[in-house]
Amino acid sequence: MTPSARQLDYLRFIAAFVKRRGYAPSFEEIGGHFLVSTPSVNNMIKTLEARGFLSRVPGAARSLRITIPLDAPQEPAAAKGKQRVVSPPPGDPVVAGLLRFATLAAAQLPHALRAHPQEALFSAFDAVCTALERQLTALRVKEPERKAAIAAFVTAANAANKAHRRPVRVRSRVWVKLRDADG
Repeated sequence: MTPSARQLDYLRFIAAFVKRRGYAPSFEEIGGHFLVSTPSVNNMIKTLEARGFLSRVPGAARSLRITIPLDAPQEPAAAKGKQRVVSPPPGDPVVAGLLRFATLAAAQLPHALRAHPQEALFSAFDAVCTALERQLTALRVKEPERKAAIAAFVTAANAANKAHRRPVRVRSRVWVKLRDADG
């Protein structure tokens, strides 16, 4: 049995966390990364454990151990009719959390600002993109990872706009720099 796309996301996060810090994440840290409650994390961990994808010592804190190889990256299947958050670039869990937060914001902005002029939506996207870029710079994230994270955010913003039939206008220096680098 192979893990689902969401299960793979959890397993990869746990593996990256252990590799970076040397110990397993707490349920609160996992929940903070995926923006879910601690009971939801507990249910997912129980499912992963029941299917043999990970093991843990009952009653011991931070005892999660992945029992399957995660070397071969698998592309998650696209969910039909569901809005998906863009998968973060591999690497630092903090960067992944920032990107997940920014893409969730991008997905909600068109709906939240539907009664406002289109200019307000563009300004909001620019603000989120600039804030993401500043945080990545403050964390001293390397240029390739930073560009990948910004590109993933731009993809999410375009998807959100397309769903609401509002075209994206790129104005912020981050977006323009990305566009110029690709073109």
